[in-house]
Amino acid sequence: MTRPIFDEAEILKAVLSGERHAAIAKRFGCTRPRVSQIARKHGYDSLAAYDARRAKARAEKAGTTDLPPAPEAPPKVDVTPIDVPPWAVRAGLTPDYRDDARQFGDDYAARRCRKLLADLRQQEALDARLGRAA
Repeated sequence: MTRPIFDEAEILKAVLSGERHAAIAKRFGCTRPRVSQIARKHGYDSLAAYDARRAKARAEKAGTTDLPPAPEAPPKVDVTPIDVPPWAVRAGLTPDYRDDARQFGDDYAARRCRKLLADLRQQEALDARLGRAA
């Protein structure tokens, strides 16, 4: 079983839009702490954002317009989305392709996923010949 690779750019975009971490985790199929870990990795300070929201709510409740300065925006995310080829998606190799493409490049990822797909087909053919259920 391979470790799932999440699209960090999409997760961070959801975090920056103000979506709750639990909702993001449910949408992407990961845990809430993993969402927090990805956001922290890219410079997002959830505690500062929470403090700013609470200060704004307190100011609105008190009826004052004196708001503390908003926290600085996190630096630009340099995670580029990986375009997974349709054949890899159909074969269920999306996490493998993304992981290899990030570490070694698209060419290596395509070669390795094609090899995995060939091995899978070979195993299915062997199972069919031996009469075993796949």
